[in-house]
Amino acid sequence: MAGMAVIGINPIVDKAMASWLGKGSVSVLHYADRLYMIPVTFVSTGLMVTLLSHWSGRYYEEGIERLHGDVKKAIKIVGLLALFITLALVLVRQPLVRLAFGRGAFDQTMLPEVGWVWVCYLLGFVPYMLGNVFARAHLTTKNTRILMQCAFCAGVLNVLLNYILMKPFKVAGIATATTLASIFTFCFLTISFYYFRLKRKDG
Repeated sequence: MAGMAVIGINPIVDKAMASWLGKGSVSVLHYADRLYMIPVTFVSTGLMVTLLSHWSGRYYEEGIERLHGDVKKAIKIVGLLALFITLALVLVRQPLVRLAFGRGAFDQTMLPEVGWVWVCYLLGFVPYMLGNVFARAHLTTKNTRILMQCAFCAGVLNVLLNYILMKPFKVAGIATATTLASIFTFCFLTISFYYFRLKRKDG
């Protein structure tokens, strides 16, 4: 999916750019990203697989309107779950960070910064998961060109936003850039899906 492609490439680019910020910056970004990937993996490999597993068959049997109904249902379920997870993790971020990294060789003075950077990632959790719902809809209709275009644009946007935001906000700016790229991906895939639906209805 486009969202997964971006989130697979972005950490490499982000860490390379974080190295410009000085000692400890790459580690802070790395550990915050590891924490962020826990809810992403949980929802993506659990609920999302179950919800989206029968889309292709129903689409080819019943058409675009059935797919539209499936998308609406998935958006409600995934959106509410992702929002609940986001709020819960933001509220308990510092205890979780201390539990995960409070021992060992990690510099304890960086734990609050890891928690803050994690929050910046979590703000993009809802749009990231919803973007993946629409990415699956595009895959169902075999509209892969849109996914490639979206992934390319989001990747370029992420680099540009990294450069702009890392100067005033340091590592948190890089995490925020990833969140903004997720929002862009969600908007791009949502608009393109409904445009495709209108074209199919009119056709």
